Amino acid sequence: MLLSKEKLRKVLLDDYVDGNSDDEDLRSATIRNKRNSIKRFLAFLGDRPLTLQNFRLWGTQLKKSGIQPISRIHYLRAVMTAVRYLYREDIIDKDFTDKIRLPRLRNKKKKIVSNRVALKIIDAGSKSTDGDNSRNKLIKKEANLALRFILNTGLRNREARDLKVEDISFKTGFYYVDSKCGGWDEMALPKNMIGELKKHIIDKSVDDKLFQVTPIHLNECLKRGCKKLKIPVEVRVHTLRKVFCTTMLRSGLSIYLVSKLARHSSVKTTEKYYIYLSSEELSHSLNAYHPSIRIDLDPRESFKNAMKVLKDIGMHENNSFKMLVDETNMICNFGYNCVNKKKRIKKKDILL
Repeated sequence: MLLSKEKLRKVLLDDYVDGNSDDEDLRSATIRNKRNSIKRFLAFLGDRPLTLQNFRLWGTQLKKSGIQPISRIHYLRAVMTAVRYLYREDIIDKDFTDKIRLPRLRNKKKKIVSNRVALKIIDAGSKSTDGDNSRNKLIKKEANLALRFILNTGLRNREARDLKVEDISFKTGFYYVDSKCGGWDEMALPKNMIGELKKHIIDKSVDDKLFQVTPIHLNECLKRGCKKLKIPVEVRVHTLRKVFCTTMLRSGLSIYLVSKLARHSSVKTTEKYYIYLSSEELSHSLNAYHPSIRIDLDPRESFKNAMKVLKDIGMHENNSFKMLVDETNMICNFGYNCVNKKKRIKKKDILL
């Protein structure tokens, strides 16, 4: 069935984008991106018919225009979904989307900062200076808390900024987030931040935003921190979400649970876009956990692997622990210091 230019435009923009998007309860940003992709395709199509050949020509034009593969994939997928809609509604006779091959993304060397470095960046970027007025000091304080909350929970930028005081339940230890895919998700509050959050919301009403910050405030804070610490890797708010996922996986959590904490619709999304493992980490995993390799290793090499695990979890930087390492005799002693109102009690060191 051949559609006129005006008919195709009306069906795709009015019926599909506006009407169908309301039924699917899509967010305004998602609808806007979908509309822009279809408008771009219709501008290319002109008076030509909607066919597989013309769709492929559009993909070729996008590539020649210098558009990056990831952006081309978004454009193509948006129109492919629209074509499937036209076929389901019996507006066109054939669904040719199964014959479309999307651009392949090349594997690039991924770089990401550790959770420890991310915290240093946040603190450095939000530190007040003598030239800051009261408003700038308040913004930096809010940005520091918001960024640390994102780093500890893996929230998206918008999700954290949209949180309201009423979404936080200290009684249950959970908070409620309006997720990207619609609906409300119940997530656990980071226990190390509960006291700080209680103090933060004392003077706020229930319908106030939890963090009074903008995307510019948050990203500028991270940019300042990277500049002060001379970090060569670009760190933005969404990077903290990737740091969260990678940190949880490095700590031994299964990728399935990491995906659940990130609230991804598929584990594949977590694995493909949010996990950053270095060559050194893969080398350590191979040599430290493969039974045949581990048996043949020199005992000193095995000791180094064990020490790397302790350093990765940050035990050597935790003031609550006393940690003594004797690499010559391959001995690691550690004890836990407990403080009460009267005196400091040091428990007996434990030999590992």
